[in-house]
Amino acid sequence: MSDVVENKGSVPFVQLVTQFVANNWRLPAWGAGGGVILAILVIMLGPVRYSASTILGEIDNSALKPQSGLTNLIPTQLAQIAGLGDISTSKLDEFKVAITSVTVAQTLTDKYPEILRTIFSGQWDAKKKVWRPSRGLVSRLSRLINAALGLPPWHEPDGKNLAKYLSKTIEVSPIRGAPMFHLTYSNKDPRFARDLLSRVIFEADDFLKMRDRERAIAYKAYAVKQLSKTTLSENRLALTAALSRVEQSLMVLESNLPYVVAYVDPPYIGDLPSWPRPFFQIFLYFVLGGILGALVSIVKSVRVSAG
Repeated sequence: MSDVVENKGSVPFVQLVTQFVANNWRLPAWGAGGGVILAILVIMLGPVRYSASTILGEIDNSALKPQSGLTNLIPTQLAQIAGLGDISTSKLDEFKVAITSVTVAQTLTDKYPEILRTIFSGQWDAKKKVWRPSRGLVSRLSRLINAALGLPPWHEPDGKNLAKYLSKTIEVSPIRGAPMFHLTYSNKDPRFARDLLSRVIFEADDFLKMRDRERAIAYKAYAVKQLSKTTLSENRLALTAALSRVEQSLMVLESNLPYVVAYVDPPYIGDLPSWPRPFFQIFLYFVLGGILGALVSIVKSVRVSAG
């Protein structure tokens, strides 16, 4: 009995929906069609971007780590200088931070000035070879607002600007179950995208290597100095063992080989642009246009009914 009541109650609703669609299909259809046209215009007039991608794997430097119990025999200051103490952050995590650090970005700007000129091309006058503020309306309004609020005035792009840019544009995607991850960067110039990604990886790895090399050299000098003054056999044994370990570390740190990461798959450019995505954009605009048209139809019908 209840099923009969439910079916009877549902008939008017179905009829109402069917009647509404029959009488108001034009606006959703026009909206969907307009969405398709808009999507095509966006695709044709919008920027084309290419993605450079690579897969990096962590280099196994476990042989350079101190033996079990060795750090207990070494004074705390020695372990800290040598980098042999307990470290909660892995080298791989440090590398992921370094790729968008100001230090690495400043190194890139010093070695490759064309990077800033390409990324911030709107502020670079190629004819006069000078930096200048962007001439767009948005840029001018931004400078006026900054001046009114007492914020720092415009200055030519530097390492800090590049670091901020890299933090927004380089995508890091870990690979589950392995000490590896994807790095991706997109730009309208495919060659520039690939070169920049390669340079960022090299400079970040080199930065960590040089930092640890300086620590190891300082530790070695300190250990040698302590050896010349220490007569207790246990301390001399600990210092000699630690000195042997740091010599092994310096063999890696002073080589031309990668230190933290190595390429599993070198940087490459896909055959097709990563943006725009025609099928996705056309479908998205089609759906949004249809929804917008349907909402306008509903509002119009409600107003007519209320009137």
